[in-house]
Amino acid sequence: MGFCTIQFPFSALIFQTVAAVMTLVPSFEILMVGRFLAGTGIGFGFMIAPVYIAEVSSSVATGSFTSFPEIFINLGILLGYDSNYAFSNFQWLVMQDRVDEARSVLLKTNDNDAEVEERLAEILQAAGFGEEKYEQKPVWRELLSP
Repeated sequence: MGFCTIQFPFSALIFQTVAAVMTLVPSFEILMVGRFLAGTGIGFGFMIAPVYIAEVSSSVATGSFTSFPEIFINLGILLGYDSNYAFSNFQWLVMQDRVDEARSVLLKTNDNDAEVEERLAEILQAAGFGEEKYEQKPVWRELLSP
């Protein structure tokens, strides 16, 4: 039994346990500890995955199979950036006081009018147009005490 055969399921077990604990987290501090441990588990798994794949795959396909985790990680990061860019346009339209245009863009992506209005209300509140305005804090304080 090789090193990766033991370590790969172990890293998956760590990640799954931390993910389950984070769903029921009672405080922000414990959530941050859980996020740190989850990141460690994911990093551990992604270090081991190519070695494990190389051990179990045939010599003909080893090169292409060991490239897949890296390709999919980068693709996921790219899709994350794309979705952040798309959603930032909604907030920009609201901040320019073009709420009707933001509503029409949201309606193109979602058929449920109630969800669109709820999302638009969240954006309006975050932009400072809601009933209550948030206190401006430095970023480091917001991370430590949201």
